Amino acid sequence: MHAASAPQALLWAYLLSPNGEVKTIEAKAIPDALAQCSASDDYLWLHVQSDAEDAGSLLQFSGLHQTVIDSLLALETRPRAMSLHQGTLVYLRGINKNPDADPEDMVSLRTWYNKDIIISARRKNRRLTSIQNLRDEIASEQVPISPPALLLNMIAKVADTILDTVDEMDESLVGFETREQLRKEDRQNLSIVRRQAASIRRYLAPQRDALDALLRLPDALSQNQSFELRE
Repeated sequence: MHAASAPQALLWAYLLSPNGEVKTIEAKAIPDALAQCSASDDYLWLHVQSDAEDAGSLLQFSGLHQTVIDSLLALETRPRAMSLHQGTLVYLRGINKNPDADPEDMVSLRTWYNKDIIISARRKNRRLTSIQNLRDEIASEQVPISPPALLLNMIAKVADTILDTVDEMDESLVGFETREQLRKEDRQNLSIVRRQAASIRRYLAPQRDALDALLRLPDALSQNQSFELRE
């Protein structure tokens, strides 16, 4: 990727400081920003579209090893966590809140981080409101102190959205099941909600296993961060 180009894959890039300072940077400034991060407590957050044509070249330009790039661009992303090339790779699934979306159509979020950078990746038209909400917080200078702290914030927001959605479905199921008589339309809607709830719950156990694996990884989280994740 030519440093002067404007890559389609880059959705946003922030240079973040633990003191709350936030700076939006262009793709061509990523190498210099990484050099700054390696000499300070600042870090980068890159959010990318993994299926854009220039995603691979953008990640190469950002200094990532090819094994990390391949993992962030992978098509199959069952929830998991593992150490990968001096960093930590985490795959998550979140609720699809896009217009006209089916909640059971879960959205994959791929992340990798080390002490200087965290990269999150999703496919085209697969945005997560959880990540957008985190971006809005950072824009108002509510900045997590480190890449793993930002990851924990992502995890918490994704989990909250899942729990809220499941609670809404449970309330709908109770509403249907307490009616004395159901019309044909009600029975059809009940069947849809049951299917959606079952589909979402299928992802909860693998996601829980992935977070348990993250807790067991050496140096992935601090002691306080591990305690926060367990909560």
